[in-house]
Amino acid sequence: MVPVVATNHPLASEAGPLSREVLEQQTQLVVTDRSSLTLNLKGGIYSTRIWRFADFSTRLDYLLGGFGWCHMPWHMVREHIEAGRLKQLQISQSEGLTMAVHVVRHKGTRLGPASRWLVDDLKKRLADWKPCEGSANAEETARAFLETAERG
Repeated sequence: MVPVVATNHPLASEAGPLSREVLEQQTQLVVTDRSSLTLNLKGGIYSTRIWRFADFSTRLDYLLGGFGWCHMPWHMVREHIEAGRLKQLQISQSEGLTMAVHVVRHKGTRLGPASRWLVDDLKKRLADWKPCEGSANAEETARAFLETAERG
């Protein structure tokens, strides 16, 4: 997940890393659901101005339209960043943030065919993966995952 904004949005011209105070003044586009399980969750929400979306694709359309900023999956925004339609933001609270990937199984059991395929696919993707700008320890995370997956 990377923080991004349309290049024509006011945040795109701000020098980073951006503080919470700057982000609070802008509209944040947030994917949410209507279940009671997520009712009071506030993780990753910086702004006091929020527009909620039910899916990533619609949110991407609004993001490209310049309606606000948000965190988006890298695979959905990479081409837009490279083409100059979106700009990756540097956020001071997000610096060094990583997300670990773990493969979990019962001790003493072997992975089945679908699990082995998934692990092999992830290993291939992570071997070629280039961390997005500003991702601290991303290469170490990928390397640790590959080593753990190798051990079974």
